[in-house]
Amino acid sequence: MPENLKRIKDFLIENEYSFSIVGPTASGKSGLAVELAKTLEGEIISLDSMQVYKGMDIGTGKITPEEMEGIAHYLLDIVPLTKKFSAGEFADMAREKIGIIREKGKIPIIVGGTGLYLRALLKGLFPTPSRSSVLRKRLEDWEKREGLDAMHSFLKRVDPETAETVMPADRQRICRSLEIFLVTGRTPATHRKKYGFAEDRMSVIKIGLNYPSREMLYEIIEKRVDEMFEAGWVNEVESLLKENSPGLHPFKAIGYREIVEYLNGYCTLEDCIEEIKKSTRNYAKRQLTWFRKEEGLQWYDISKGKELVCKQVLKYIEDYYLNGS
Repeated sequence: MPENLKRIKDFLIENEYSFSIVGPTASGKSGLAVELAKTLEGEIISLDSMQVYKGMDIGTGKITPEEMEGIAHYLLDIVPLTKKFSAGEFADMAREKIGIIREKGKIPIIVGGTGLYLRALLKGLFPTPSRSSVLRKRLEDWEKREGLDAMHSFLKRVDPETAETVMPADRQRICRSLEIFLVTGRTPATHRKKYGFAEDRMSVIKIGLNYPSREMLYEIIEKRVDEMFEAGWVNEVESLLKENSPGLHPFKAIGYREIVEYLNGYCTLEDCIEEIKKSTRNYAKRQLTWFRKEEGLQWYDISKGKELVCKQVLKYIEDYYLNGS
């Protein structure tokens, strides 16, 4: 390892720094993480609420063994589709993996697009009321009467900040957010402001990736969706449905729910693909809104290539942390 890289690595290890690489979907986060891990001898922790599920590979953009290039990855394929997985569970597991990576003398690199998971890891979660079976029944009746869209619209009226980060089809998070509001009289956003930790619980160099224009990002997203279908995304969903109910939470994820509708004959394949592209574009907008509020995040133009961005990140560490300039 060249002397300047050894100096950077020694600084990061001695001061227990980790990296976080975030940004909208399809912004090249995994590729940069691998490049950075190869350069500084790091290992990678996935920050993705859907890639934790076994078998959800193509539609979640899960990194392949070949793309890992021998770099260890954690928190991929760790739970079955039948199990619910929370931000709190992620934070506990991620902290454990960070410790394991540091014991090896390597640098943890946390990479993905799930902003809530990053917040849970860095700042913790606010205390929430226990689940109420009576209230849950009321919410179920509400959904049957008016539908999930109406519930999401209500959440948007009472708590626009939380609604901005919750997909309209995410039944689990919509119901939990409404439950917190109805039980406590305060919105989840209000709870976060009251109980949220002002400072990060760990030292992190935060990297944000994006393209120079929204149009370029959307073009990459649409191309990626087409490639997922060419790779056999429909077959993947069909295979998963042979042993799992379409009502499971993971099938509410973008793309999976649209393909389930296509397989059930509710739309054409062409309409299915277009709806996925639209939903993914909207999701990317919500991710950008979330991450732009993250303090201390340094943004980089990934269109310049992962190798150049990696060099820019290393120069930033040298200039800002080592040379104080």
